[in-house]
Amino acid sequence: MNLLRFLLTLVLLAPIAAPLRAAQAQTASCQTIVSADQANRQWYPAQPLPQSTAINATARLLDELTAIANAPANFDESIRFRLFQLLVSNPNARPPESPTIAEVEQAIQNLPPAQTRQFVATFDRLASKIENLTNEPNQDVLIANLAKYYQQLGQGKQVAALLDRALESELKKPVNQRRFVVLLTAAIDLGQSPALAARLPKIESTIAATNPTLVLRLAQAYQATGNHAKALALFDRFAKGQNPETLQPELVVGYVKLNRLDKAKPYLEAILKGYIHFEDHIYGNVIAIYENAKQPQIADQLFNKSWKSIQNELLDQETPFLQNYFKTGGSPDRVFKALQKDTLDRRFDHLLTVAGEFRKRNQSRNASQAIEQWMKVATQLKNRDVAYLFWQMGEHGYDSEVKVAMTRLIPLNRLDAKGFRLVPLAQKLDLLEAVEPMIQRLLKSDPEARIDLLQQLAIAYAETAKPEKAVAIAERIPRKYPEYSPAIATLAQVAATLHRNGQPAQAQAILTKTATIAAGIQELDTRAQAYGAIAIAQGQMAQLDAAEASRQLAVQWAKAAPASNAVLGAIVQQFLDQQQLLPAWSTFQTIPTTALKETNIDNLIIAALAVGDLSTAQSAIALVAQYHPPRSLLFTAPRLVRAYLGRGQGQAAVVLLDRAAQAWMSLPASERSPDDLEAIVQLYAQTGKITSAQTLIDQYPNAQQPGYAQRKQQLQTHLNCYRSGR
Repeated sequence: MNLLRFLLTLVLLAPIAAPLRAAQAQTASCQTIVSADQANRQWYPAQPLPQSTAINATARLLDELTAIANAPANFDESIRFRLFQLLVSNPNARPPESPTIAEVEQAIQNLPPAQTRQFVATFDRLASKIENLTNEPNQDVLIANLAKYYQQLGQGKQVAALLDRALESELKKPVNQRRFVVLLTAAIDLGQSPALAARLPKIESTIAATNPTLVLRLAQAYQATGNHAKALALFDRFAKGQNPETLQPELVVGYVKLNRLDKAKPYLEAILKGYIHFEDHIYGNVIAIYENAKQPQIADQLFNKSWKSIQNELLDQETPFLQNYFKTGGSPDRVFKALQKDTLDRRFDHLLTVAGEFRKRNQSRNASQAIEQWMKVATQLKNRDVAYLFWQMGEHGYDSEVKVAMTRLIPLNRLDAKGFRLVPLAQKLDLLEAVEPMIQRLLKSDPEARIDLLQQLAIAYAETAKPEKAVAIAERIPRKYPEYSPAIATLAQVAATLHRNGQPAQAQAILTKTATIAAGIQELDTRAQAYGAIAIAQGQMAQLDAAEASRQLAVQWAKAAPASNAVLGAIVQQFLDQQQLLPAWSTFQTIPTTALKETNIDNLIIAALAVGDLSTAQSAIALVAQYHPPRSLLFTAPRLVRAYLGRGQGQAAVVLLDRAAQAWMSLPASERSPDDLEAIVQLYAQTGKITSAQTLIDQYPNAQQPGYAQRKQQLQTHLNCYRSGR
């Protein structure tokens, strides 16, 4: 279940007393269904995006966040759902959920100063919007995540101010202890407890803290402010409600930090006797706390028990455990000694981390020894992707160790040129020239992979202000397919990259050279796609007139080529791949109607919806209905309907749904998909077309079979929610 919907369901169901009456349960269920339907509507972008925004992921994200900030004061579920997606990561999800990193969290890494200021200004407006939402069950979660992003952008004052306002607001509302837990946890994790010290007594006195986690968080917050007496009293209060035999690692950490090893002892004994779950990374903190308290024997016992418990064949639980351990001041010596007796795989995974921790403590000899051991292991283990490990190490601040190890591995041919994101890794570490020979050597063993990597390498040289190297690589890239020239496409993107990075003169010179090469290509299909690549780069450089001229040349040569319609379709896809809808649509319209049965239109519709161009999407869907089988319409129509509903265009939605329903009914019974029918019925329900929806439900395929009968009943329940007006 989606996390947002799960939280929404909890909030909706919480007030319902047991035993539940049928009507109450139906109402709560309907609230959840309607909220989920609203969340699935596509409301953004409300107006077609300009191409300069559509082709830039960061600009597009800022535009969407701004649109949310500009939305009505208490916006609907579709906007709330999208805001949650943008702000809230779920990196530790377990099946059936998938781990996710929020789009904002990914986007704000390594931002240039100008964009940092733009995000901060947008966050300020979003903060105000979130704070003023009513009936938002995840308001605390949204605020906590926004505070984290402020912190990542170096805006400590905004972090403290945002959390302070949120706590002040909660103190004025009916008590919701879960929200206090979320906000205090954020304050503790972000090191903001001292800035909120004045709020803590009020929180403590206002609420009857029956939630043990809230008592624990208050204790930790007081401890972080230096009020040890109050912290101890609250830790004791928390302890009274706990069974000494249950594992309470956070309580142990709190007591030991206060130098009350006597109070921690029964809970320590429970840990040593009990079962440590492999996901309990906090035991890394517990070990380090006992080390800091000069209790090496206890630290040894805890480490030995924890290290065995966290090892898991499917999931890497060791890395977060070690990060907690080192963050709390744990000694790399302990891990280094443990690894001497461990498997080759585990030494491969963690010796570079240990080397990095030695370096941070100015223990250069030990750091070198750890790297030497890792080198021996890496040359023994041939089945591990070194580049993937290097990326993981870099994310935790060990780039120095990675660069040393990578520099030494390259001459040994131990590093796979096709390893995980090798070129971006080399670019980050300034090792592009070192990996170039590795890539060139793929000529015989994997020529197709070599072409892809050479394209990446040329762009990387352009991004690092080495245009001569970029051009030298790009213009020698061979063709992967006869009709397509990656050399031309790469040269054009080198020019666009240089232009974006403030080198317009060099960019223009390279683009002129690229056009000269394109004009000399003999194969007309290849020449056509070459001009398409040039048009894309010119569009990225905001040379719109030149881009249109190049596009027209692409069309001209495509029409002169054998299989001209297929070439035109390929050029359309070139533009779509770069989010350039207008030239894609203009090129698509040159394809003869007689060829539309064999032409992909779905991608065009999806791209049009992505940039908010509903007019183009509608025109394209009309062509799908005219020239493609009914199944194609059933694939694309619900997408446009959700966009119509997201913009309040109910009548347009009904017209398209009627067309989709007719398409479904026109199929032979054996080809009627329940999935397609359910999508149409649910959308009909949202438009108020209850009779039309019921007519389709009555046609549900295979309704006599148990599985399908259950699905039909669930669909009927869904429709009944709208019929009843709930």
